[in-house]
Order: sequence, then structure tokens, then C-alpha cells
Amino acid sequence: MFDNIKSSERVLIMAPLGRDAALACDILSSNGFSCHVSTDIKDLVPEVHRGAGAILITEEALTPEAVDALNGVLDQQPDWSDLPVLVLCGKPERNKKQNIINALGPGKHISILERPTSASSLVAVLHSAIKSRQRQYQVRTLLGKLRSTAARLEESNKALQDFAHIASHDLQEPLRKIETFGNMLTARYGPVLGEQGRDYASRMQNAASRMRVLIKDLLDYARASTKGGTEGRVNLKKVVHDVLSDLEVRIAQTNARIEIGDLPEINADGVQMSQLFQNLISNALKFHGDTQPNIAIFSQGCPNGSCEIRVRDNGIGFNQEYSEQIFTPFQRLHGKSQYEGTGIGLAICRKIVERHGGTIRAESSPGNGATFIINLPVGEGEELLQHG
Repeated sequence: MFDNIKSSERVLIMAPLGRDAALACDILSSNGFSCHVSTDIKDLVPEVHRGAGAILITEEALTPEAVDALNGVLDQQPDWSDLPVLVLCGKPERNKKQNIINALGPGKHISILERPTSASSLVAVLHSAIKSRQRQYQVRTLLGKLRSTAARLEESNKALQDFAHIASHDLQEPLRKIETFGNMLTARYGPVLGEQGRDYASRMQNAASRMRVLIKDLLDYARASTKGGTEGRVNLKKVVHDVLSDLEVRIAQTNARIEIGDLPEINADGVQMSQLFQNLISNALKFHGDTQPNIAIFSQGCPNGSCEIRVRDNGIGFNQEYSEQIFTPFQRLHGKSQYEGTGIGLAICRKIVERHGGTIRAESSPGNGATFIINLPVGEGEELLQHG
């Protein structure tokens, strides 16, 4: 139909009075349109199926039979494009215009032109109607590309999930054996190995342990990029309390003081929200330096359907020029000997936040702690601030 660009310039004219058809055809032809004149509906219908940019029809041609047949062919048009119909009629009586539109069916692309009408008005209305249909065609094309992109993204997500499955078992199993047999070797043959042999075994076990942690972090990063668990209303206050319970030992070891302010209830993946706050709080506990960790987690409110959450600490901080680098996988500002980890925790945080349609950034300066600022959409349902 409309896929042929020439059909967008083709106007089908149906007018029982020959002079109307001839005049309209002359006007449109001189303005770059191609025309086909039909004297009855039986001739018009197959021409519509051949392709057209618009239909120009006179009031006299709208017999009950013609209206039924025209409605039938218009209903067969694709959802993405309504074929414009221009009706030429005399000075309309009261409600006549609406009656014509109702007869041809609500929701269709109908324009009414009163006679006499100027050539420029006729051409302008046709151009406007056809451009509108062309935009519909362009939207259909873009939607097709969007569906294709979504399908490729779905395939990519499936590949990541397949990788996650392999990483969770096949890649980690050899490392478990290295660690297990390393422990057995040291326990049973430690005296025989000597100091140097025990050192070699210890290095082997440490390397295997670091590789296992790295694989786990890569697995978490891959999962953060794909659809996680079921989404629903999530009480972030409860999420943070559960995370603190999981980190109880580390909190006691560092004698950390943690303050939880008001936090909202939002639409989110609860599992990924837990991972987000666990990574941020663990980060604050790790980089506290020589001072007692003081961590505050609170919301700045939820205007316009988006909530701002802050995680603030009094740790060693960092230079603000590295505020983007810290969210890049494997980017570390300190050596492995100073602070443990693979440098992927904050990258996972950004993946989770972006997957939920939000943003995360950091503000800091050396020696003055850091503040992570998270913006997340509240989603459907009433936003509730959780106190206490």
C-alpha cells in the first residue's frame, strides 16, 4: 500500500458530477498529484487497495451503499495509518458536518470542505492530510526498528543469563578444587613442604580465592544488567535494616555508627535494591580510614515522582575528579594491598540504578568522606516515607 512513495501522491476522486471530478483533477494535477477518477464505489474500492495518499469524495457520492463500502475498505487499513478522506459538500446545515463524520465512522481521518472552495485551500488540506499519514508511516517504521532492537536486547540478556549460569558453576568448580586440595596439601604435608612450599601453596590458594571473588563479582555485574527478580512495592527502610543485619559482624568490628532517616516505598526489584545498599554501605565500612565510621542513609523527598536518596559517610573520601571513574568496572583508586575488593561494586550499583530508570553520582573530597546521591522513580502507587 503506502510503502510505495508514489502512492502517497495519488488521490482517488469519486464524484458523480463530471465537472466536479474534472475540476478537482485539473487542480491537483497542476500541483504535483496524480489522480484517478471513479464514478461509483465499485470502481473506487479496488483502487484503494492499489494504494493512495487520500480520497476526495463529493457529498452526492455518499449514498448508503457507498458509505458502507467505504467504511469497509477504511476499516481494512493498517492500524498505523488512517487513509485521509476529504468530503466536498455544500454549505452544511446544522449538524450536517458531524452527521457525515458519524456516517463514515468515528476515529477515521475525515475532513469536510465547504463548496465553493479555493484551489489553494483544497491543495493545502490535502498536503496536510497526506503529511499526517506520512508521519504515521514514519512512526510505524521507527516502532519496527524499536521492536527489532528490543528483540536483539532480549537475545543479549539471554546470552548474559547463560553466561551467568556457566560462571556460577562451570568456572567456579575448578577453583573450589584448587582451594580444597590446597588446604588438604597444607594440612597433611605442611611439615614436608617446608616454609617455601607452604608459601607457594598459600599463594596458590589466595590466587584461587581472588579469582573466585572476581568471577562472583562479574556474575553480579552481568545479573545487574539484566532483568532481576519480580518487581513490586519495596520498602527501602526495611531493605536497609535487612542489609545492616547481614553486615552485623563487619559493623561490630569497625564500631560503626549508622543513622537511618526517612526512606520511601518505591516500585523496584527488591533483591537488586538490597544489593545496591549492601555495596554502598560495605564501601563506607571499608574506606573509613582510622576514624570510627559514621554513615547516614536518608531521603531528600520525592518531588515529581522521583525520590533522592543519600548515603553519606565520614571516610577517607576521594578527589572529585574521579567521581565518574569509580563507577567503571575494575577501576580502583587504591592498591589491593591497602583495600580488598575487585573494583566492581560501584559499577554494579550504577547498573542497578540505571536499570530502574534512575541515576547515581558521588560527591567527595580527600579526607572529608563521600556522599552517594541516588535518584529513583517512585513508580505506581502512593509514595510513603518510612519513619524510624
